Amino acid sequence: MYHGHITKKQLLKVDTQIKWANIRKEPNGTVGNFYSKLKKKKGSAKAIVAASAKMLRIIYCMLKEHRPYQS
Repeated sequence: MYHGHITKKQLLKVDTQIKWANIRKEPNGTVGNFYSKLKKKKGSAKAIVAASAKMLRIIYCMLKEHRPYQS
């Protein structure tokens, strides 16, 4: 078990894992559709970053408003 500060690199790894899990579980969900459309236009690398940012905004709003995730 790790004790101490969480680094930016660790947060990015966790964010990437959450994003991929969401896209695999719900490919037709909000983030999955967003990723698929953007991947066709901008390529995989930019789509991954944009999907991560979108997922983080969704998580922030969920925590701020105390609401469950709705795909």
